[in-house]
Amino acid sequence: MSGRARGWLEAAKNAVEAVAGIVGPAVSRAASEMGGELKRLGTHGSVESGSGLITGNWFIPYGPGAYTPSAENQQKHEQEHGHER
Repeated sequence: MSGRARGWLEAAKNAVEAVAGIVGPAVSRAASEMGGELKRLGTHGSVESGSGLITGNWFIPYGPGAYTPSAENQQKHEQEHGHER
């Protein structure tokens, strides 16, 4: 192999190592966060399934502010169900 080709390969190797050093930890953090989020969603899904099977109501708001209908949707709901404020 010529010196020039060896130089190109060395430069490519260094570039790949540099990118891996930057991207590797980020990918690891992202995978960890995705795992936590999937676990949380699985827990929510099991709670919703249990509620739906037992009470027939599948909707569960989680924590304060989890479900805040917009004024437009609230008015539409009140008109459909005959509720007045």
